[in-house]
Amino acid sequence: VEINNRSQNIGGAGKTFNSQGTIYDWVSNRQYDFVSQSTKSYTAFDHRRTITFLKPDLWIVSDLISPEDETQENDYKQIWHMLPNANLQTDADEKTIFSDYKSGANIILASADQDVEVVEEMGWYDYSYHQVSEAKYAYFARENVKGKTSYDTVLLPYRNVGGASIDVTRLDLGVPTTEATAIRLNTVVDGSANTMYYLLDYEPDSSRTRTFGNYRTNGKLALVREDDQ
Repeated sequence: VEINNRSQNIGGAGKTFNSQGTIYDWVSNRQYDFVSQSTKSYTAFDHRRTITFLKPDLWIVSDLISPEDETQENDYKQIWHMLPNANLQTDADEKTIFSDYKSGANIILASADQDVEVVEEMGWYDYSYHQVSEAKYAYFARENVKGKTSYDTVLLPYRNVGGASIDVTRLDLGVPTTEATAIRLNTVVDGSANTMYYLLDYEPDSSRTRTFGNYRTNGKLALVREDDQ
């Protein structure tokens, strides 16, 4: 994530390489991997990234950015990079970024945030052997934001054999998405349809439940998968 056109700055602004962030949760099992952690590499901002890997289907990446000064307006870019030959494409209406390899595997990045702008730009890719190539990249952008902000993005990989599509809908929890977030995912991969409901609570309380779709939980993380059967 770029904040006000600046990336993370390890060792800058009085920080050192020993300025470690915080790991809030780390779980790994046969069904899913889950990690939630924050970095100290931004000046005057806390960036917490939570990643849920639903094996073997997809990833959900949630970013929560909290400024120290909540009266200041800030610009944010959740940036996604691909290889130069990925033929990166975007769809501003669907809020998606996707690769377009003619064979093999591809990936769709779908945002649950309808208020973001999808932007393509040209950058550089370093092959690490003194060869630099132009490469298109893209990002989900917000401008002039006061206070906290959050992003929820789903990464859906697939083989080109049957193709894939994804629809991500945010569910209203009655609280800001910087407190708790919930989405419904409808995916079709190789002709197989699935519906999933996902909730992430940044401020869980065992005495309180949150309702997302037809489901309720008092946990920090919840996922319900429904298939087309």
